[in-house]
Amino acid sequence: MRTQLLYTATLCAAALLCAPAHTADLSQTSSLKTSHEYLSLVSSVDSQPLRVNLSDNYVVGDFLIFEFPGNGIVDTESLPNTVWVDPKEEYDLPTVNFAFNSDTEIEHPCNTAVAEYPQYTHWHYESQTTYPWLTTDELCRGYISESEHLLRVMTAPDLLLAHGGITFDAIGTGYDTVQDLTWAKYRVTAISGEVHLSTVGAEADFGSVTFNASALSEFGPAFSVRTLSRTGYDNYPDSTSGQTDRIDEHEHDSAVLFELDHQWQLLAGEVLFQRTVDVGEPYRRLFVPASGWAQADVDEGFYQLGSGAFDLAAQPLRVVYQLTGPQRFSWIIDYDHADAIQDYSTQISFSDSKCGLLSLSENELTFECVTEMTDGSDLLSAASIRLTLNGQEIVEHGEFKLNADVVYGLSNPASTEGTTTLAAIPFGEWGLNAAVMNVAAMPFAAQTATQQQATGIDQIL
Repeated sequence: MRTQLLYTATLCAAALLCAPAHTADLSQTSSLKTSHEYLSLVSSVDSQPLRVNLSDNYVVGDFLIFEFPGNGIVDTESLPNTVWVDPKEEYDLPTVNFAFNSDTEIEHPCNTAVAEYPQYTHWHYESQTTYPWLTTDELCRGYISESEHLLRVMTAPDLLLAHGGITFDAIGTGYDTVQDLTWAKYRVTAISGEVHLSTVGAEADFGSVTFNASALSEFGPAFSVRTLSRTGYDNYPDSTSGQTDRIDEHEHDSAVLFELDHQWQLLAGEVLFQRTVDVGEPYRRLFVPASGWAQADVDEGFYQLGSGAFDLAAQPLRVVYQLTGPQRFSWIIDYDHADAIQDYSTQISFSDSKCGLLSLSENELTFECVTEMTDGSDLLSAASIRLTLNGQEIVEHGEFKLNADVVYGLSNPASTEGTTTLAAIPFGEWGLNAAVMNVAAMPFAAQTATQQQATGIDQIL
């Protein structure tokens, strides 16, 4: 644990007109939206500071307990050994300002204000300097200079903030197997400040807490912390009565520290593969002419790597896409047979220059897009893949699917990488302008050698 000094405090209304007394308010503790991919690249991660607003009057011997879900997730050694808040009284000093020039009349607004509020300061507008030795008459007649002057008159002060000082000392941590939570316990060891001040309104900042990254990632969609306050109670957890001994009940005794989610999703565009294979001449080698398509040999599908907003996120380095479908790419041919490098450029093209073909089979087309920016944001733009029929090979109709593997990393250290596989999405289909009938079985009679001269149709039973 580490020692930490606190000076800040949450505002409480004048004359301490706060909400009904509560124990320890965590509403000022904010969460971090964190991706599982980021957590897979680091060993630990720090939360936002634990800010506890004390909404009850604590005394020496009282306890404040933090409860964290699970075991081995939070590093209790990262919590401070001692936290203290200084006593504080702050006032607002309302003022009435009067601008004036040289004037010999006694009923100048300046004179009136000073007469009404005898406690005042003299304020020179240009130099922002006070002149407390000048008389009211001298000041109001503009004896400081010939330029415009300003008199600031103070009225009755308003109390903005007032609370006593408090010191918390760590006295132990542990794991409760029954409730499956890790706890850290602090005792109030000192109260300071004027007698009339209470601890209501003081904000104790326990600083950031360190968590095991992999254990946190496995926990769930959200990870929270809870506070529990007790009076003069030295054993925790309470295994005898099972009842908490709170100072007071409170609706803000927990706060979400981490919101966890996967960083990327594969999104289909509004335009997917949608053409219809024509059974006319040339048989199943072109598409049926359609509105919006000037070419009979082209189809195009749009996709996008989507990402939400994260506070802690990895950076996409490259994305490997797999476009699949049974016999969907059997029509693609290599025009450059003499070269070991296959050339499909006239049949497969990409709207994004960062993307290129990796491999091709009858059932799968694999391509890769590599970032050209340090943060990988260029991989999040919508893009498309275009297929152009060659007019020579028969095209199979049917559905397409698209899935992706995202290779990601961190800017520091740049050598650390991870890979996540995104769920496949439908990516359109090619229809056929003819009926398709699947025959489960078609028995034939035996044929003799001489019968093989015939068509064989008469042999179907």
